[in-house]
Amino acid sequence: MKLACVVHRFGADIAGGSEAHCRHVAEHLAVEHDVTVLTSCARDHITWRNEHAAGASTLGALKVLRFPASRERSLHRFAEVSELAFSGAAGESVQEDWFRENGPNLPGLLEHLRTHGGEYDAILFWAFRYAEVYFGLPHVRERAILVPTAEEDPVIRMPLLERFFALPAGYIFLTPEEQELVERRMSTATPPSCIIGSGLDPAPPGPGADLAALGLRDPFLLYLGRIVELADREAIYEDPLHPYTRGLISAVPLPDPRLERAKPRAKLQGDLPSPLDSRASLTFLKSKVIDDPDAEQYVPQLIEAKPGHFVAEHDPV
Repeated sequence: MKLACVVHRFGADIAGGSEAHCRHVAEHLAVEHDVTVLTSCARDHITWRNEHAAGASTLGALKVLRFPASRERSLHRFAEVSELAFSGAAGESVQEDWFRENGPNLPGLLEHLRTHGGEYDAILFWAFRYAEVYFGLPHVRERAILVPTAEEDPVIRMPLLERFFALPAGYIFLTPEEQELVERRMSTATPPSCIIGSGLDPAPPGPGADLAALGLRDPFLLYLGRIVELADREAIYEDPLHPYTRGLISAVPLPDPRLERAKPRAKLQGDLPSPLDSRASLTFLKSKVIDDPDAEQYVPQLIEAKPGHFVAEHDPV
């Protein structure tokens, strides 16, 4: 198949969430398909300053076609339009102005979609909030697959998105929660869709560490660099004991959307801790600090809860 991936920035040196997700998916698709990435000449997403050369290039097996931004972003103007667009009283013209000011404004990319969009079997668009997606997807809606990367924020509540979210021929979601969020904003039934998460490639072969010499065995669960559960693979999956392990396993999506929506989820409570916080290791053992205010440096100990199944100390859930 001949595929295109539309994304606001692209490059091996860009570590952004949706940008990295696009690159990883595109690289895997390129193993069996002809994949072209349509993107900007920008390196940063603040100004959209043109830094890469416009035109065609390659990155591994990927073809890359870059289009220059017609202007850089004015942060002052963007702030003004954001205040108006998120006021709850903005008309569609103001809401569309928000997408223009958010950028990047890539007239060449839009023209490419208008004139050459039909040459692709499918076109994947990353991140609905960017201008090249909002204004570009309608030109190829019959072959467009949207990867919205949506989150609960003022942008998702814009009324004009109800019509926009009805345009794509298909969707790729990262989580069930994202799918539910977008579906609430749709004016029509959800088109064909799937939940794929965000995968990691296996680590390249190498000598690695001698875990046995460290008194460890595979597998084990880490939280902020510390082991929270250690057991055989079957025990980890079938009988997770630590709240963090239960949360991780319940977050793994099922391939059947009906089963995915119906399954119980182990949700972790509270705010995400910072690794720089000296109390972070006590996220699941807050009673230790309550009982002993001087215990902030305490590291929860592994306890053999069942034969061969060790779990770090934690408060009852």
